[in-house]
Amino acid sequence: MTAKKLYQVREFADMAGVTVRTLQYYDRIGVLEPSDKTDAQHRLYARHDLLKLQQIITLKQLGFTLKEIKNMIHRPDYDLRSALDAQKQAIDAQIEQLQHVSSAMKNALQVLDTTDNWDWDSVQFIIQGVTDKRYLNWVRKYFSDEQLEMLAHQSQDIPIEEIQGAFKKWQSIADGLRQNRHLSADHPTLQLLAQESHDLIQAFTQGNQDIHSAVERMYNQPDEIPPAYRVFDDELLPFYRQVMDVFYQNNDVG
Repeated sequence: MTAKKLYQVREFADMAGVTVRTLQYYDRIGVLEPSDKTDAQHRLYARHDLLKLQQIITLKQLGFTLKEIKNMIHRPDYDLRSALDAQKQAIDAQIEQLQHVSSAMKNALQVLDTTDNWDWDSVQFIIQGVTDKRYLNWVRKYFSDEQLEMLAHQSQDIPIEEIQGAFKKWQSIADGLRQNRHLSADHPTLQLLAQESHDLIQAFTQGNQDIHSAVERMYNQPDEIPPAYRVFDDELLPFYRQVMDVFYQNNDVG
């Protein structure tokens, strides 16, 4: 029977493209322990440890803390194939987001080339897309993998202009609320804004009540909302909720 190939820490670090210090740290905190040790207590790693390390690095890139990763991969019911599939879905969602950003960059450059002016809406969208890495960590708290997959699938055919248009509509609703803070929540002007808000939410959720509920849970935790997605500031959000409560009561929805 062929003996299992083992690698010393430096060899394994070079194979994996990480530092020896990283492997030492992962061992010390119990995230990735070596398969064996020499009599002198030098770490020895096997090839299957490389797969474990890939899982750790991928999950870390997706925003999980090392503590969360340790708890996840050491669970008795941890399934490598399911974990890889979930990670693939998350990465696919990131790719989809970056594709939208790439399209926005292309639009901005085309406008610059033809008019010598920047398309500032595209520039704003680009900034939001590439700087706010907390987005996926945020939505993952509220949506299941199946829901995220469904949302990613339905967004594939949505032109970048439509996404930008929806963002503009949310900004317009927020501006309308600010300008009419002196009105009562049931005022027709505010209820028209509530109808626009409801229509945008329906377009996003496609009428799926579970996703609608997830959206509500997300925005009931305003402190966790990444800055780029805070359409309503802390002062405006309670007023928006009052307006929407009246809308839902009057229209028997929600």
